[in-house]
Amino acid sequence: MNKPLRKIISAVVSTGLLEIALAHSQPATAQLTPSPIPNGIAKARGCRDRAAHPLDKINPSWVSVQASDVPRVAEGIVRESHTATNDNPAFHVSHDWNADLFLDAAYNGLNSDGNHVENGERRMEVEWETAFFPPSFWPAPGDRAWMLGRWIFDCGHPDPYRSEIHPPKAVAFTRFEPIIFPGDQRPSRSNLTRVYVHGRGGYYKTPIVGQNYEFDIPLPPRPLQSSSLRTAVVSLPFGGPSPTFVLVPNANPPKLHVTYPLAGISDPGNTRQFGAVIATAWQSLAIRPESGYRVLRVTFDSIKVNNDHDGTFSGSGEWRLWVRTGSQWFEVRGLSDVDGGQTVAINKSIELIVPDDGTFGIQTSGWEDDCDERFRSKDTDIKLWNASILDLKCEINGNDNIGIVERNYSAANNFGIGPHDEPSARNGDADTESDFNLRYHVEMIKRFEPISIKVPDRIIDRVIVPDRAISPER
Repeated sequence: MNKPLRKIISAVVSTGLLEIALAHSQPATAQLTPSPIPNGIAKARGCRDRAAHPLDKINPSWVSVQASDVPRVAEGIVRESHTATNDNPAFHVSHDWNADLFLDAAYNGLNSDGNHVENGERRMEVEWETAFFPPSFWPAPGDRAWMLGRWIFDCGHPDPYRSEIHPPKAVAFTRFEPIIFPGDQRPSRSNLTRVYVHGRGGYYKTPIVGQNYEFDIPLPPRPLQSSSLRTAVVSLPFGGPSPTFVLVPNANPPKLHVTYPLAGISDPGNTRQFGAVIATAWQSLAIRPESGYRVLRVTFDSIKVNNDHDGTFSGSGEWRLWVRTGSQWFEVRGLSDVDGGQTVAINKSIELIVPDDGTFGIQTSGWEDDCDERFRSKDTDIKLWNASILDLKCEINGNDNIGIVERNYSAANNFGIGPHDEPSARNGDADTESDFNLRYHVEMIKRFEPISIKVPDRIIDRVIVPDRAISPER
């Protein structure tokens, strides 16, 4: 073995990385997991059993779980992220964005025992109206979530009643997403955290200024003792103030404590919004093995509508559709008046950095509109909300589901490089099969080769700790 490589291995072992790896492999100290709350509390809090009148299904739509109705923190992993097809205009300004959250054990007590179970996980739904929650902050499956919001029972779902965070007023979604820091020549294995704060949630308003918002960003295990944590606020789309950070190095795993300092802001209104994108990564002067990266450009060329969902004699379909690649969402324009057989140009390109051992996903979400004209956007109109026969009509014969595209790409399928003409899959209803074809192509526009100096495998097996802190996209 040559001397430089021997020095590198010696430095790796002497840093205590072996002890970190062994400690990280041990199970955490057992903690009591709170039990879900009984869903029957919902009726005691005001949800109706709908025996008296069909309109009881939408009046009331929500009740707070606790009489105090104080905001609650929830943390966990996002399993699903999509728009809602049917939200009744009687109690909404717009359609909800929905997520299914697999809560950390410490927050299991926020679940109702009526919350659905999938793949052995009890999940809690999170809803926030899209009029007040920009797509640039929507999460993707696998994101680590922190949020603060209203803890409610959703009376609109059949028994058993489900508990939700509906709406949040502050969220932070963290995912593994390599970036090139300013001044660097190659990507870093970084986590990106998107933070958004807004006091509006459709039917609900709550002050957001006059307090600080504090949460933790998970970090990968520190690779070397000489590694330093690099942080950067890469975006403040609504202006300051900027979040501040404090490293908590002795946590297992290490974490970064974030404060969004809004306590010193005085604003009587509820229209202010705050947002930030934060990048965090361990960096070191020491040479260590690292995978390569590729910069990919995903270009969405067009969408061909096969079934407009308004029938031969009912006119054209009115579609709303969003597309996600990686962590970036955008709305497809030009679908408000479409017919079966029509092709609509998209011409939208998104670039993303993917490591050789990484993945990225493509997803669509949307609906065909038959009832959205009753949404009220002005506060003066919102005060007139009431459950009416027209709202009952929307409940019985509302918007239509449209198909979905969900694809993941990795080295196993060459990261999707090349053209694609992807038919949509069934989305609940049988008539959503092959509703449309999404046409896109993927190209590699830059390549960062792996770092070639390698530590022997017998050391790697015992020492090198995975950098990923966030669940992979599912």
